[in-house]
Formats: sequence, structure tokens, C-alpha cells
Amino acid sequence: MNLEKLNRYLEIKDKIGGWITPGAAELFAWVDQIQRREGISGNLFEIGVHHGKTSILLAYMADSVKERLGVCDVFDRVEKNVTNSGRGDREIFLDHFMTYVGNPSFLKIFGKSSSELLLDELGTGYRFFHIDGGHSEEEVFGDLCLADSALLERGIIAIDDYFNEIWPGVSEGVCRFMIERPGKLVPVAIGFNKILFSKPSQQKWYVEQLLATGWRTFFRAFDPDTKLRELFGVETLVYIVPWRASLWKRISSRFKLLIGGFETS
Repeated sequence: MNLEKLNRYLEIKDKIGGWITPGAAELFAWVDQIQRREGISGNLFEIGVHHGKTSILLAYMADSVKERLGVCDVFDRVEKNVTNSGRGDREIFLDHFMTYVGNPSFLKIFGKSSSELLLDELGTGYRFFHIDGGHSEEEVFGDLCLADSALLERGIIAIDDYFNEIWPGVSEGVCRFMIERPGKLVPVAIGFNKILFSKPSQQKWYVEQLLATGWRTFFRAFDPDTKLRELFGVETLVYIVPWRASLWKRISSRFKLLIGGFETS
């Protein structure tokens, strides 16, 4: 994703219900830029759509001619949302997709629980997989198993809320995967309420690429610092946002939303 597309997304993202920080959007865009630069091609997938805030970002990342974007959500089947981790709406999502993306020919929607999603219908060859569905230990473990099976050797899996104290089941599910499936995935980067995983063969390369010349041009929301810290036995890149900058950005964002509400009322 080039900077023009990223800036367009950052301009429209607050018009879509859901949860993703500007920093996370910039991180995803930078990963996409690295993959494109290296000729890593493949489909993209998201578990947990809500109203499409992150799905639209993934759509901007995808090559709509050569790649497919798949999304999975229970939508109005609320009985399947056992952890109450957001309530999706298929019609709102499709309306947002048509408004901000356009042609949905490269989009495939699975209106079911991810636990019902089979690898045979999902397929393989995914270069980017975002997990933000059910937040229980069992759901996250199952989603990681599925994502790992579908991922390209040079692909990336992003997981939401790993360090969010409100959802301890997420970290529990990831830890279970790391214990029961050792050597399958390793962490690459932590930041902006996301944690990225890759295959072990690609971990060091991805860390180097994320820190390669030009990375700061993609991170304009908070201008983070970086550290390397060990997690699950490997040196993992950590993005650190100074708390004053984070607080000011949050206040500014809320103020802009409030003013926008007054202007449209």
C-alpha cells in the first residue's frame, strides 16, 4: 500500500464503526509495502468484521485483480458470539465496502463462526491474516490453527488485543497455541494493540525489513520509538509510543469527532 492509499484510509476510517488505531493501520500498510516490494503475493483474510473498519484497510492492501480478500463474521447470528466481542452487521459492512472501495468482485464473505470455517473452503496461499473475532481462549486457539494452515511461508498473521487486559482469553489462546504447536509461529512485532506472527524461517528477515530505511515515513500518527525485546524465545520488535503523544492524539481525535458531530447535526 502506498502512502496515498494509506492517507485516504486514515481520512475515512473514523466514519466506519469498529476499532483500529492509526498506528495499527500504519503498521499494516508498512507490512504490505514490504511484501509488495519483495514480490510476496497472496490473498488476505480477516476473522471478525464488525462494520468493516479493518476490512476496508485490507481491501486497500489487496491487489483486486490478482488477490482475493476473504472475511468471516457471525454478523446477526448473535448466539454464536459467545464472548460479546463486537456485533457485526453484514449490510452496514457491504454499504461501507461499496462506498469506500467499490467493486466487490475480489471479496468473499463467510457469514458464519470461524470455528465452522474449513480449510478446504478457505484455501491456502494467504500473505496476510488478521484475527479479531471471538476473544475466548478456545476461539483464538482455533483461529490461529486455521490461519497457520492457510498462511504462505512468507506471510504474516496479526492478532488483536493480545495485551488488552479486558480480553485475557486472547493471550491465553495464543499461549496455548505456542505450547501445543511449538515451532509453527513466532512473534515479529508488537504495537498499537496488535501482535504480528510469522513462520520461524521469516522472523528475523521481517524484523530487519520493518526497521529498514524509510519505515518512519509510514508512521506519522505517533512517531514511535522501537526496542527489541524477547518474547517466546525470539527478539521481537516493540513499537513504543510516548504516553504524552498518545494522550494528545486521543484527545485531538475525540475533539475532531465531536466537532464533526456538531457540523452534521
